[in-house]
Parts: sequence; C-alpha cells; structure tokens
Amino acid sequence: MKTLRHDREVVRQGSPSLSNLFHRAWLVGAFGLPFAGSTTLLTAQSPDPRSGLRLTAPIVRWDEAIPIGNGTIGALLWGGDSTLILSLDRGDLWDERTRAIFSDADWNWKAMQRLVRTGNMVRFHELFDDPYEKFPYPTKLPAGRIEITWPGHHVDRFELDLKTAEARAVAGKDAARVWALADRNVILISLPSEVEFRYVPPAGIERLEPAGSPKIVRAVTPSGSTQSILAVIPTATDTFSVEVSRVGRPGRPTLMLSIERGTLRMAVTDASRDLSRTIALGSVSEGTKPHRDWWKSFWATSSVTLPDSALQAHYDFVKYLYGSAARRGGAPIPLQGLWTADNGGLPPWKGDYHNDLNTQMTYLAAHVAGLDEPMLGWLDYLEARLPLFRTFARDFYGVDGAVIPGVMTLSGKPMGGWGMYSLSPTNGAWVAFSFWKQWRMTRDPELLRAHSYPFVRDVGNALAALLVRDSTGHLVLPLSSSPEFHDNSIEAFLPPNSGYDQALLHWCFGALVEMANALGRTDDAAKWQGTLDTLGPLVVDPVTNALMVARDEPYSASHRHFSH
Repeated sequence: MKTLRHDREVVRQGSPSLSNLFHRAWLVGAFGLPFAGSTTLLTAQSPDPRSGLRLTAPIVRWDEAIPIGNGTIGALLWGGDSTLILSLDRGDLWDERTRAIFSDADWNWKAMQRLVRTGNMVRFHELFDDPYEKFPYPTKLPAGRIEITWPGHHVDRFELDLKTAEARAVAGKDAARVWALADRNVILISLPSEVEFRYVPPAGIERLEPAGSPKIVRAVTPSGSTQSILAVIPTATDTFSVEVSRVGRPGRPTLMLSIERGTLRMAVTDASRDLSRTIALGSVSEGTKPHRDWWKSFWATSSVTLPDSALQAHYDFVKYLYGSAARRGGAPIPLQGLWTADNGGLPPWKGDYHNDLNTQMTYLAAHVAGLDEPMLGWLDYLEARLPLFRTFARDFYGVDGAVIPGVMTLSGKPMGGWGMYSLSPTNGAWVAFSFWKQWRMTRDPELLRAHSYPFVRDVGNALAALLVRDSTGHLVLPLSSSPEFHDNSIEAFLPPNSGYDQALLHWCFGALVEMANALGRTDDAAKWQGTLDTLGPLVVDPVTNALMVARDEPYSASHRHFSH
C-alpha cells in the first residue's frame, strides 16, 4: 500500500518569551498572519539542560523509572544499592489469540440491540465484556528484564539527558551509561567496571501457557569466552529473542542488548558485528555517534521556549517521549508506550489501544510540533488496517464504510471489553480526527486527497448508515452511551444521542463538509451537510444551557473520558 507523504514547509517565527516553529499555511489559515519576505528565521533549540531527569536512588517502581527507546524497543532504568534493572519492551511483542466467542452468531450489533432492549445483560456480558475481563489474551507482552549487579558500587541517583537520550546510573564518581540506539535495535550499557548480569523472564506470562506446555521463556548461557544470555519468547503466532552480550575492553565492559523477531543471534548481523568491533576497540563514543546525530536532527525540528522552568521541563520531556516511542514503520504508541508495566504480572488494560481520547491525545501534540515521523507512523498504521476496519463494519455492524474497534490489538482486531464503549461505532470518529488534524496543520492537498478525506469518509459512511430517525425526525444511533457513565450496567445505555456521541457525530460530518469543499466535491459536501443538519443540536440543559451527559442526565461529577 502506498504510504502517506507530505512536504512540510517550516517557517520559524519567534518572540522574546516564546519561539515556535509553525507551518506557514497553518498560521495564515488559523490566525490570518501575513508573512513578508523579511521574516526572521530562527534555529530550533536543543532542550533546556534543566529539563532532564535527576532522580534520587533508589527507584523502586517501574513507572517512576528512566525511559529510553528508539520506536521499536524500549527500556526502563531503575533500581538501587548495587543493582540496576532494565525492564525491556518491544512494540510488536503481542499475543494476538482471540476468543472463540467472537465467532458466535450473537456477536454483532443487531444482537447487542436486542439484548439491551430485552434487558438480558447476562448474555450481553458473556458476549462483549467477558472475553476481555476474564481471559489473559489477547494482550501486549513485556520482554522481561535484565538485572545487573555492580559490585562495590552504591547507586546515588539516576539521570536522563534529553539532548542525547542518554540515561545514567551514578554511583559516586562512576556512572553506568545507557542508550537505546536510534540507528539500530540495540540497547548499549557502558560500565566503568566489571558486573554480573542475568535475564529475568516477564512475570505473569505463564498465564498464557496451554496446559502441559513447556515454559514460555527459557534462558541459556552459551559456552565460549564471551559472556552472553539468549532468551526465547514464543508467542501464539511468532517467536522473539532477547540477547545480551558482553563486549568491550577488560575491566570496562559494555553490554549489547537486542530484542529481535525470530531466534537469530544478534552477533550474526553485520551491523551488530561492526558495532561490537567498534566498542571492543574502546570507542563507545564512536559507536553512539549516529545515535547522537539522530537526536540532534530530532531536536532541530521545532522548539518552544517557555518562561516557566517547570512547564519547559514538561514540554521537553513529552517531546522526548515522542522521539523515543514512535517511528514511522514501527508499532504505534499503546497505553504504556514502549514501557510495558514491569509490576509482577501482565500489563494493565492489556497494554492495548483504546481508540478514544487515549490514542487521539497520545498523538495530539505531534501535529503542532511538526513531528511528522511519529504522526505519519500512526496514520500509516491506521490506513494499512482500513480493509480490516471495513470488514469489521460489514461483519459486526452490517454496514459499508469503516468502523474501528474501541479496544484493539496491534493488528487491528477487536478485543471486547465493556461493550457499550469498546464497540461504540463513534470510536472511529476519535481516530479519524488525527487524519483531519494533520491536514489542517499542513494544508497538504495530496494528503487531503489521497489519505485524510478517504479515511474520514469511510468512517462517516459507516456512521451515517447506522443512524436512524427518532420521533422528532432527528438522526440518532440505536444505542448510545458516554464512557464510562454507569460503568457496564444497562443504565449506561443513554437516551440517544448522548452528548458524547452527538459531539463526535457533529465533528465527523462537519469535518467531511470542510474537506469535501476543499477538494471541490460539492455533491459530497451537500450530502454530509444534510446529515449534519439532521442530527439535531448538542444536548444542553434547557435552564442553564450547560452541556449534558444525555437528555435528562446532567453532569453531576467530573470524568476522565470527554468528547470533543
């Protein structure tokens, strides 16, 4: 499939307290700012040195650790005393087995409506909730951890240099330095003295084993002069290997770590062999130069200077996470990014893709920062799965167009979950927003013509086909909800349309009107406008004019899931 491409024209516009990189057309379109030929061009700046992390040891929780990554593999650096822990992850390490009940004759939108109408929530939960709640797979998988014992050292603190994406564990005057190399799928750990290390399999993975099967993870230490560990992680459909090898000079070791698909040893690859030779000659600096060059280019994309150092640190760190967690061609960012939980079990919420505000807001800042590499990686991924979303629309909902599962595996399969939300068709509008927003930010006509409009159009076609007229003549969904009001009880089905669904429908059809007009497709624009006009207004309190959860249900408490 042809992937997305666009050429972003970058104009640098600055002020004394705030400098930003903006796209010329976006500035003109959004703010009406004229650009003269004498516009001053400012160079994007590296992150403020104060924005890096400096954490006192020990770090005893995985979610307070130092994150590093290269878009394919990631690690968390933590620990204390004389022990360093590297919790490992790879974006496409998944068990994608699905439950047989997804082939049940009642596993569809029509049956869901019938069960709600008759109040049969026992069967409803069996079909739609239980596959997610009661079974361990499908799920994202962690890759285990490396535990390093550093004799004679006591770790004082952990640091992260955002500019070079280098993590450090500092013990007095010594430091262990760690990189997830940007130019190859290798994690380097450079140490000033000898260490011992071992591989620890991911906890909880035994829950995925069929009865009587061998251990999911096995570790071996090959014979020979080079200390090495190889661990094999078979999944239901694939095999992954984790290899750690000791290279470098005597007394100053460097550990090379890889997580690869298949069982091939890291040492057989030419790139890794060259890197190993470079480090063996004592030049870690030379071995990490392509990594530093990549990050130099990354930070040169755009910069924002803020007068508040805490806000600056947050901005810089979030941008660093984009550089670490997302690459075009790699797996997109799931719930825990490239840092799947290392807390003694399988990842919370299965480390999956929640296609509501979770995936949308994960990528939302990439548009304005000009981070096209992670952003287009997300859009490429979605577009490649469009045939699957079309099949899902036809098989589950009985309509043409595309519907996107609200709770989804890496391959794009539905996972179940509270059915009123995980199988709500308006989840597609949340996801389609990213295609529209990227066009709005770049004003790239080819992106609009070949990618953004076709994707949003398919989502809109499915939503339009699902709408029915109510007694007032307005178009409504036959089932409507607002995550996660009333949890997974029958009360979660609200009078259609809920404020949540109504806002998403309004946005989707309004965006289609805008895009069709920009393409000169007046017939399409008129069709979408007609659907938009028949939706009816947003749900508001007739007395206070405040937005409501749904008709007869005002907002009585705050909630983390909001619509547009």
